[in-house]
Amino acid sequence: MLAAPNIIVVCVTVVSEFIGEPIVIRIIHDDAPIVSCAPGEVVVLGPETVDISLTPRAAVEAAEELVIMAANALGKKAFADGLGMRLKAQAAELRAIPI
Repeated sequence: MLAAPNIIVVCVTVVSEFIGEPIVIRIIHDDAPIVSCAPGEVVVLGPETVDISLTPRAAVEAAEELVIMAANALGKKAFADGLGMRLKAQAAELRAIPI
């Protein structure tokens, strides 16, 4: 039995089809791609139909940028999660104040 792909969030942006603009669908995956190499080439496969070949220099630059952006995204998520919890606590405190 095939397992379903592990997908966290599906973001769909629909632009008016009446004016002929495309519909954009973006899927955020939770699975890392498969990375392999050949002499002078780094190959990234997946998720889904991603198939990219990079020079070793470009692969190193991409890896550095991926690490920086992943840390940035984790920090933003932690901040947003903490902010949400603080706002929820403040709302509970406000409801507890007798009028």
